[in-house]
Amino acid sequence: MPGHGDGGADVSVLAPQVLFGAPHPLSITTAHLMLAEDIYFLGFPFGMSFDVGDLNAGFPMPLVKKGIVSGLHFEDGLILLDGHNNPGFSGGPVVRRGTSTEQTVVGLVSAYRYDRNRVLDTDDKPGPYTYDVNTGIVYVQDVRQVLRLISDNPIGIEVDQP
Repeated sequence: MPGHGDGGADVSVLAPQVLFGAPHPLSITTAHLMLAEDIYFLGFPFGMSFDVGDLNAGFPMPLVKKGIVSGLHFEDGLILLDGHNNPGFSGGPVVRRGTSTEQTVVGLVSAYRYDRNRVLDTDDKPGPYTYDVNTGIVYVQDVRQVLRLISDNPIGIEVDQP
């Protein structure tokens, strides 16, 4: 493992010894990321995935969700999305899509904001119990921590880029 993030960034980078599928050029940067831009995040919510056979080299295919960049706080490495995150997306890549062949990883899904509400009793009065509602605000850790971990410990399989 090249490393694990420090501070508030819950980020780990793994270095496989074998190549999973064909090499695909992929940039990793937040350069040119803009507010109100469409963005995609991938993951396995509630353990869900799809078997697509050889399309993904025999590995399960993650689900893809779409959101909008609603906030950028580069000093803290925080990107906020307006989207709907579920358990199982945490740690998944957040990708911006340029042309049909250009994708850029800008961050990793970190968490989602919830709103805690009180359960109402039969008289519509707040009772002692609470429940959490997903607000649709997704917290994303930008890729700077990932790039730093890779740079500090560049191990793993060598991949020739075209």
